[in-house]
Amino acid sequence: MTRNLLLSGGPTGHDFAGLAQTLAAAVAVDGIESETVDDVVEFAARLADPRTRPDLITVFALRFTMQHPRYADTRARWASEATETMRSAIGSFVGQGGGLLAMHTACVCFDDWPGWGELIGAAWDWSASSHEPPGPALVQPVAGTHPLTEGIESFTVTDEIYESLAVRSDLEVLFECDRGGARQPIVWVRRHGAGRVVVDALGHSAESLQHPTHDLVLRRSARWLLGEPDEVVRATGPTSAAADLSDPSRN
Repeated sequence: MTRNLLLSGGPTGHDFAGLAQTLAAAVAVDGIESETVDDVVEFAARLADPRTRPDLITVFALRFTMQHPRYADTRARWASEATETMRSAIGSFVGQGGGLLAMHTACVCFDDWPGWGELIGAAWDWSASSHEPPGPALVQPVAGTHPLTEGIESFTVTDEIYESLAVRSDLEVLFECDRGGARQPIVWVRRHGAGRVVVDALGHSAESLQHPTHDLVLRRSARWLLGEPDEVVRATGPTSAAADLSDPSRN
């Protein structure tokens, strides 16, 4: 069984426990067993220990220093720092060939670690970044030949779309969305050392994760991150459960 270690948790506003469960169910279809932890110290320790080192890691959490004034009331409960152990563990894992899936709020995480933004290719900019309330969003594939996008057309999903992230210039963007008068990157891939990174800025709700096309993107992402051949990634099709969700006559 292939193992995925998933970092979850954060202040209210996202149902992180439910989102982690939904994501775990999606990749379980392809034989990936997920274990969720909500403690950053435990997450780092598991990565650093060869006996508990997973095959894939996922950050689907909201863990940051919370220095903005709006978080004054919740800072004591939820503020989190990226320790040197955490930085070293994640950097080494990916650099040595591991795969990292960074979901939605991961773009806000670890704001005291500049290397995180370099690793995933984007970070929240408190002077510019924003998002509107969740609503319908048309997600469009970018022309190219990446196996994650093979045969996938534009799809509409109800989600929270991040605008004006501080993005690096070398992103390989796979999907984007029009927001704020500009094309916002939604899903992109990166290489870091011998490892691979997929960032999926969607995922505010289980409804988004269970959208049949988004479900397919997630499953293909996991397979690509694990280094499976491109032809295997391309051949990954929708699950019957996802197809049921897309067909009102079956409900």
